Amino acid sequence: MGEHASTPSLPEAFTERLNEIAGEAGCRAVLSSIHGPRPLSVRVQGDEQVRDAVHVELEAGGFEPEVVSWYPWAFRLHGGDRSSVQETNAFAKGHLWIQSLSSMAAVVGLSIDPGHDVLDLCAAPGSKTTLISQLQQGSGILVANDRSRQRLFKLRAHLRQLGVSNAEVTCHPGAAFGSSHVDCFDRVLVDAPCSGEGMLHASNPQGLAQWSEGRIRRLARQQLGLLSAALRTLRVGGCCMYSTCTYAPEENEHVVDRVLKKHAGQYSLEAMSVELPNGTSGLTSWQEQEFDASLRHSLRLLPGGGGGLTGFYMALIRRTA
Repeated sequence: MGEHASTPSLPEAFTERLNEIAGEAGCRAVLSSIHGPRPLSVRVQGDEQVRDAVHVELEAGGFEPEVVSWYPWAFRLHGGDRSSVQETNAFAKGHLWIQSLSSMAAVVGLSIDPGHDVLDLCAAPGSKTTLISQLQQGSGILVANDRSRQRLFKLRAHLRQLGVSNAEVTCHPGAAFGSSHVDCFDRVLVDAPCSGEGMLHASNPQGLAQWSEGRIRRLARQQLGLLSAALRTLRVGGCCMYSTCTYAPEENEHVVDRVLKKHAGQYSLEAMSVELPNGTSGLTSWQEQEFDASLRHSLRLLPGGGGGLTGFYMALIRRTA
């Protein structure tokens, strides 16, 4: 398993589970990312002319921006750091935003078109909300909800900074939308609160210390309620993207599987139709639990491989009836 497998700050149960989820090579990549430099990526908020101008400014500032093939408004940055990005004119003008590529992929995979009515159920701090607005191109309803009033301050600030004016910001428990907004949206994003395994890093010992299987199980119950409510807000034919920044199957495949089985015939999990970064197929079983075979269409992103990704999971669910 390599030298990082014995790191004292990482619980043995974490590495054992990770090896079972991602295989030995995937486990090594994750452990290496925990102890290595964080990837840096940015997204342009604007049209093609703005994007080209931002690219020129980044190069002039000493960055080496690499265009992301599956979303050309995103750059992976080589050289420089976050603070250098925040000092650019493009950032000050709201044309540039620091965001992980995996986070962008969850929104891109939802295939949002102009005119779609969209709900971002767990929206703060707002990176995905602003990308949704970019894809809507000013046409369609956008509701950005978060149950935390404290986090809403940051959400509103980010919307202002990037010039997003079409978002209705609400502060409700996500599960409440299942009764208050039935059949209202074409697209729903549930970027659920999770154990954050994909964000663990040696620079944050507190995050490593908080990891536990008990916490994973508690969060899975909350996630199930959020996803169930989100699906009820969909119009027939609409899609919901369920995403987390964690590897745990209890928070990912198991949550999706329970919803699909509870509402058999109403929803289906399907492969994403847009180009996305290469990942591993979702699990169809975990620790003696068998999942619906369609879970193979979900996607687990792992760090490593030169793609600049962070750990993530996403599943696209369509309402069929």
